[in-house]
Amino acid sequence: MDAFMISVNEVLHDEISVVTNTLRLPHFPADHKKASYFSKCLTKIIDDIGEMSSKAQNIGATLTTANKLQNSQHTLYLLKEAAANGGKGEVIGLLRVGSRHLYLYDDQKGKTWEGSPLCIFDFYIMENRQHCGFGKMLLDFMMKDKNIKTPQEFAIDAPSKKLQQFLHKYFACNLIPQGNNYCVLPGFFETQRRNTPDSPTSRSPVSPAHTSSVPPTTTVRVSQFGRYSAVKPKCTISTIIHGSPSIRQTTWLPVPSEVNPLNTSMMSV
Repeated sequence: MDAFMISVNEVLHDEISVVTNTLRLPHFPADHKKASYFSKCLTKIIDDIGEMSSKAQNIGATLTTANKLQNSQHTLYLLKEAAANGGKGEVIGLLRVGSRHLYLYDDQKGKTWEGSPLCIFDFYIMENRQHCGFGKMLLDFMMKDKNIKTPQEFAIDAPSKKLQQFLHKYFACNLIPQGNNYCVLPGFFETQRRNTPDSPTSRSPVSPAHTSSVPPTTTVRVSQFGRYSAVKPKCTISTIIHGSPSIRQTTWLPVPSEVNPLNTSMMSV
C-alpha cells in the first residue's frame, strides 16, 4: 500500500504532534496491522520533512529521519497546516530536541561547565510558511512541553545563520559559540547553576595529569557558526601518550550587531 493513501490529517490529529522513538501516536488504531500502517505513514512524513530541512541548510546528510529518531531518546515536534493540500493537511515544520552530555566553557567563571542540557538538533519551517510566526509557535510549544522557562536553559547544535537571526529577533541576544559546534544564549551558565545549585557542574582548568578523564579543552577563535566550521583540535600520538596542558583561550566573536531584529526577510523559522 502507498504510504499516502491516508492523509496527513488522519495520521496527525493535532496541529503540533509530539513523536518519540516509538513512532506511535495515542490515536493510532489498536489493531497491530493498522497501527503498523499508520507508523509507516508517519515514517514517510518524518523522512520527507527531515530531508527538506537538511536541503534548506545545505547539509548533505539528512539530520532527522524516522530511523534516527527510533534509535535515540529525542523528541520530535511536527507542525501541520490542516487546511493545506485540499484539506488533507501538510506538515510545514519540525523541531527535534533531546539531552546531550556536553562540556562547555563558561567565559565569565573561567571554567569548563559539564552537564546534560536540553539541546536543539534540528529546527525548520517550510520556506513558503516562513515569516508567519510558525517558528515561534513551535518553539513555545516545545518549551512548555519540556517545562523550559527561558531559552537560556537549552543549547543549540550548529545553528544555521537563519536560526541565529530568528533567536536574535525574538530574544534580542547574540549566541555564545563553543568549540564543539554548540552555542548557548547569554545567561545559560547562570541559569544552569540556579537550576542545579547543589551540583558541581563546573571545573577549573585541567592539569595534564587529568586529561585522560576529562575531554580536551583546547579552544580556538570561532569566526562563524556551522556544523562543519569548527576547527578541529590537534591530536597526535605524542599528545595521546604524554598528555598536553590546557591552552583554552576565550575570545568569542558574536553575531554581527548590525543584524536588525525587526528585519524578517532572512528568517527561516
